Amino acid sequence: MFHKYMGVPDKKIITLPTFLFKFGLIGMRKKQKKHGVEGGVHMVKFSKLQCSKQYIDKSLGCEFLGVTDDDIDAAIGESVSLSCEILDKKLELVAMMITPE
Repeated sequence: MFHKYMGVPDKKIITLPTFLFKFGLIGMRKKQKKHGVEGGVHMVKFSKLQCSKQYIDKSLGCEFLGVTDDDIDAAIGESVSLSCEILDKKLELVAMMITPE
């Protein structure tokens, strides 16, 4: 879906093994620490979870909370389009990081 909305529907998808993803996260955490940034979740510890196929049974969450079905394809398309506009500097990104004083 992402590639379709980015205009490259036939682009090859490469899946990284969990250990390579974890290796990249270690570098990210070192960079964050250097800049005095503390992430909300310890991504290295949760790398196995991040790389797993996850889903929530609708009966355990959606139905109980009254969440209804949505057009996921369209929602992802809108998200990808907005992300591309930010990358192309057509939209301004709102920062969400609190800088240390």
